[in-house]
Amino acid sequence: MDELIYASAASIAQAIRDKRVSASEVVEAHLQRIAAVNPTLNAVVQTVGPRARMEALAADQALARGESRGPLHGLQK
Repeated sequence: MDELIYASAASIAQAIRDKRVSASEVVEAHLQRIAAVNPTLNAVVQTVGPRARMEALAADQALARGESRGPLHGLQK
């Protein structure tokens, strides 16, 4: 999980394109990190977990069909 949390957007996007990790896994790692540290930091006011999960799943499904949304596929809508 740490490698996803601290990786750059470009390296995460490459890992998604290479199918070494799914967009859903990336979202879950970040949501877990927010849940772990936000009670102390209070930096995230509102999370959109359900929406992020749906968008990640859609990105994973598109990639499985051979569709790409560009160089940041899986990181943006």
